[in-house]
Amino acid sequence: MSVTLVSGGTTVTLPNPARAPELAERKRQTIQRTAGGSARVHDMGVDTYELRVEWESLTATEKTSLQSFFHGTVDGMTNTWTYTDENTTAFTARFLEPDLSFKKYGKNIFDVDVLLELSAMPA
Repeated sequence: MSVTLVSGGTTVTLPNPARAPELAERKRQTIQRTAGGSARVHDMGVDTYELRVEWESLTATEKTSLQSFFHGTVDGMTNTWTYTDENTTAFTARFLEPDLSFKKYGKNIFDVDVLLELSAMPA
């Protein structure tokens, strides 16, 4: 099994995440206080779903493919794309952080984690 990231004619295939991804459902709201201390909550619209994915032991080729996809194909957080998870479920996705931070653990061995916004909550 593997995970794919697709935008237009570009596909990046990565191994399954190292661990079960962290899932979060975000209610997009802000809160402000009146001078008297009362709470005023403003609903900012639709709820969003976030997924933190960690990949371990990526090869140099996989690292380069992910970097090209992030920087060139989808322009960081700018554009949406299709994320297909290890269960072959496809989601519309967006990167939620403006950088990729890799950890090098040996010659051509890299770890990375990314925060994604998904169109639905994975099962």
